Amino acid sequence: MRLPDQLPVKVNMELLLLDEPSALSLPLHPPTRAQVLADEAGARAFVRAWQAWQPAEEVEWATRSWAGLGKQDVPVRVTLSGWDRVAEVSGRTGEVALARERFAVLVGLFPGWAEFRERAARSWSSWSVLSGDDFSRLCLALRWFHVKPSSGLRARAVPIEGLDTKWIAAHRGLLQRLLGVADLGLAEGDRLMRVRFLDGLLAPAPGLLDAAVPFGSLALPDGLVVIVVENKETFLSLPQAPESSGAVLVWGSGYTAGALPELPWVRAARRVLYWGDADADGYAILNALRSRLAADGASVPVVSVAMDVETVQRFLHLAVADPGDTTRVLPHLTDGEERARRFLVASGSKRLEQERVSLEWALALPEFAVVWGGTVSGTTTGAGVDDD
Repeated sequence: MRLPDQLPVKVNMELLLLDEPSALSLPLHPPTRAQVLADEAGARAFVRAWQAWQPAEEVEWATRSWAGLGKQDVPVRVTLSGWDRVAEVSGRTGEVALARERFAVLVGLFPGWAEFRERAARSWSSWSVLSGDDFSRLCLALRWFHVKPSSGLRARAVPIEGLDTKWIAAHRGLLQRLLGVADLGLAEGDRLMRVRFLDGLLAPAPGLLDAAVPFGSLALPDGLVVIVVENKETFLSLPQAPESSGAVLVWGSGYTAGALPELPWVRAARRVLYWGDADADGYAILNALRSRLAADGASVPVVSVAMDVETVQRFLHLAVADPGDTTRVLPHLTDGEERARRFLVASGSKRLEQERVSLEWALALPEFAVVWGGTVSGTTTGAGVDDD
């Protein structure tokens, strides 16, 4: 005899999340004539327990005719329709509610991606047990690695708050299963950093003004002006600066900028100038650079260039759709940078690539005056704009 609290109810969470129909029918093993004769009180308790079951229509009854006992109605089967009902009977309503809520968030990251939806359902046991903060980090990481599948970055350079080497190592398998990839496209070993010595006096050898060196191997003095640009074309196009300007130029190469706080000469710089794409990732890199320098106790100011409202408004006609996560909270942006970021979102989630801003415009900005003093190759740079 199977009492209500003895039902072997199991929730198939994968099918539940995928909204697969369910009807769980369980036999109740009603007593035989011999069992009734041996334990009449137990048999009556069994019948009363199922008479009290709600909703009553879930219980199937049958009439038994037993010699010496007459006709007796006994419960023979209970049928539970729908996974929510199964979860209720199994005492997992709270767990199911949390799983449904988180599953909706995950699926909402990539609407219409059926394979991701199925992988998310299969992996429910891994993401459902995460803390709230770790689940939020997981969502941010999924979007970032989906957009940047082959970044070539080291784990600690990924520009997401709370994501460090240990977090990525602990959750790498889950990220790969959800995204359906064999790896996350991160660099596993040493990588090169490309530097131009805009102040020729800083060059390690006469005439060696552009060098690719292992990250962390370059020894430079304190008090420099470190300029970080995101794209190679801009890196090659910026002119040499006057001698004794103390200027060095670093090619950020996507997210190398996020690792720059590891370098002593960056932490001890007079100023860091960052010029990146005016988009979700570019502002995230800027935010991460400031955050990590501050976390390391460095007081060096990080100033953005050509990522202001005036610039993005002037070159908006050259902007394209931004596939990045524009919803991130970036607390280390200035009010002006945040206004520019919101302007791009309000304009249809646009991104303004660094190369689309004319070099003449950028060099005329006051942030670069500390390097070139408003002149390039002996000619004063005006604020003229190249619309091409």
